[in-house]
Amino acid sequence: MMSPHCTLIINPVSGGYSEQKLRNVQSTLEAGGYTSELLVTKNAADATLFARRICREHEEPFVVAGGGDGTVNGVINGLEHADTRPLGGAHDHWYGIIGGN
Repeated sequence: MMSPHCTLIINPVSGGYSEQKLRNVQSTLEAGGYTSELLVTKNAADATLFARRICREHEEPFVVAGGGDGTVNGVINGLEHADTRPLGGAHDHWYGIIGGN
């Protein structure tokens, strides 16, 4: 049986980004039995393009978006049917859409 897969789409220039947070997320995923892939954005369009690619490649994609509102918005715009969770706590999209829990 294959391990569940998670893709991390990260904007490293976001104000809340830190290597420690990224390592913590990756360690938590690994402890939960997930394999993970890290995709790092270089421009505003990357998050959307990455999310679209993930949806084509994975039947049930699981995506973690790490960045600001722009990164989260880009991932949401690229998703067809994936579950997203922001790494930080100040994501207007997240709180506005589902209440932030």
